[in-house]
Parts: sequence; structure tokens; C-alpha cells
Amino acid sequence: MEKKEQIKEALKLLFNHYWIIRDQQMEEFALLKGVESELLQLVKERFGYALRFTPDYIKLEKIPVEPKDWMGIQAFHSPEDYALFCCLLAFLEEQSRSPFFLLSHICEELLRLYPIKDAINWQNFTHRKSLVRVLKKAKEFHLIEERDGMIEQFGQDESAEVLYHATGYGRTFMRPYPEDIASFADSTQLKAIDQQIFQQENAQRYLAYRRLFLEPTVLRSDIDESLVYYLRNQRKAINDFAENYTDMTFEVYKDVFQVTADNSNQTHVFPGTKALDDILLQLGTIVRTKDYVPESSGIISLSYSQWLQLVEELFQAYHNGWSKEYRETKPIDVLAQELLSYGSQWMLLREQADEVWLLPQLARFSGEYNDDFNKKEQLDEK
Repeated sequence: MEKKEQIKEALKLLFNHYWIIRDQQMEEFALLKGVESELLQLVKERFGYALRFTPDYIKLEKIPVEPKDWMGIQAFHSPEDYALFCCLLAFLEEQSRSPFFLLSHICEELLRLYPIKDAINWQNFTHRKSLVRVLKKAKEFHLIEERDGMIEQFGQDESAEVLYHATGYGRTFMRPYPEDIASFADSTQLKAIDQQIFQQENAQRYLAYRRLFLEPTVLRSDIDESLVYYLRNQRKAINDFAENYTDMTFEVYKDVFQVTADNSNQTHVFPGTKALDDILLQLGTIVRTKDYVPESSGIISLSYSQWLQLVEELFQAYHNGWSKEYRETKPIDVLAQELLSYGSQWMLLREQADEVWLLPQLARFSGEYNDDFNKKEQLDEK
């Protein structure tokens, strides 16, 4: 493999994984080590990110410009999940001398560590399922290992027991801060530390690359004119980086800037394989038939009642080809909310007060059934 291809594969690993652990991904770890100096230079020059090489793991600190709702841990459903996960990290930091522990021990310690007294009750099914999600995610991050038993049983039976082993990576999971975060009053102070880098000489470059490579789309209406100017003026340099070191291409439109995948080897792309991906493509087709008048930013604003009406029209036109879940069991208002939530993750839709915004990127997509399906539909109707 040529050096450029190695760098390209290494960057893909860094952006698609929280970290690369040596004893779990030996080949990937060796690949990254082989281009360590090149990666350090690229990441610092383009993104201003910290790239940590240690004997045990390699980690790129992917800090977004602005945190978005969809940037969280997708497996988590509630703030309680995150609170329990943080408490678990605190518990694991205390386990250096005794790496083996039981689920019942975790349950006791999390009640002690949880910031709100008596807020968690393991007799509550919802709280148990929250802990199941947290422990499964901790296992996925290789913070813990199940040695005997399965955590899924705890969701149904609070007396279920599981033997765990702490891998030791829990102590390094959180990124380091220059100050003790216990001294901070709220999360805005943490954010202020991350924003300091945008006071440096290369701030526009860092802003541009971080937004382009961490967000599905950068809307002109969401950024200031200095960044708009940079993205347009540096179009060739950004596209050269994208083509040389990724499988993506930089695209510039009147209201939108984005990098798009050149092949199907990318993860986390739209459209993917989910049913909602197909439905959003069909939504794009319906929108193209409308005489909506976009604002100067390219955004189309709908009232919520207009949005529901649009989803009803979408359902009537295409539902025969949908999965049973969306064809038969989802009321229109539920489908509308799910579409809005999922479409917002891909910056195709946005909920703004009592309005729904159709973002410019939505107009680039469309989806239709093939001729064979349409012929079958016509025969079924006869």
C-alpha cells in the first residue's frame, strides 16, 4: 500500500472510531503508527486537533465547533444514561486494585455516585434498561469485559448477576483538561476552553475543516461571512485535501458547503440502509413538485400543520413500498416527528419554534420506485 493510501486509510480509522486500542485492533494500530508523523502534521495543520499516540491506544480528539443533538451517543436515550455513564467512569477509576467486580456492586456504587440522591431505583424497569444501555456501551468502548453472565437479563430481573473485569481504559476515556473540571460551574466553561483555539491565527481553517468533516452540511445561513469567504476562496485547497487523503469531494453551492462520499466504502453516510433514508428521498421528490418559495437562504418554512399535510401526501404516494413498521403501525403525527428528528440529524430538516424548515440540501435528493414495482402496483389495483 502506498504512503498516501496508508494515510487515507488511517484518517478514516481515526474519524470513524472513538479510539484504536492496540490489543483489540493490532493491524489498525500498526497502520497508524507507520504514518504517525504524517498524521500529526495533517491533523494539526488542517483541524487543530490533538492526536494522542500512546503505547496502548491512539485517539483523535474530535471536538466539534458547535455541539449538536445528534452528536451524542446514539445508543443512549435520556440524560440519565449519560449521568450513569459518567458515574460508571468514576467507579472504574476507583477499580485499579480490584479489576473484577459484580453487577450488584456496580449498582450499589452508582447509587452512591449519582449526583441526585434517590433519583435512581433499580426496581424501576426504565432505570434498569438505562443501566443496560450504559454497560453495553462501556463494553463496546472496551472499558469493561463480561466474564460471566449477560447484562440483558438485568433488564427483566433486578437480581440478575454478571461478573465484570475492568480493562483499565476507563481512566483514560475522558480527554484531559488543563484545569480541574470539578472547579467549573457549568458546561459553558468547558466549551470556552474548546473555543480558545478559534482565537489563533489559523482559526478560519480550523473552523472550515472541523465543520465540513464532522457535519453533514454547512449552511451559509449558519456561518458568518468570513467563513463563507474562506470556504469559497480556499475551494481548491480543501478539495485537494479531500481527494488526496479521503474518499470524498468538496462541493460548493449558493447556500450549502459539504464533502460528499465518492464511493460506498464510507460509514455514516446519507442515504444509508435505514427505512427512513428511503422515505426522506421520497420526501425530496414530493417537495420538488411543490411551488414553495424559498427564502434568500434557500430555506423553505412550513407551519407544523403544513408539515403534517406534506407527510400525509408523502404517505399516500409511497407507503405501499415501505416496511410494515411505517406502512401500518405509525400514525401520521408519529411518522412526521420521526422524519423530522432523523432528517435533522442529516441537516435536511430543522424544527424551529412552531415551524418546520426544509433545508436547501433536501432539494438535492429524490427517490422513486423502479418500473417493476410500479407495474406491480398497477396490477394490484386492477
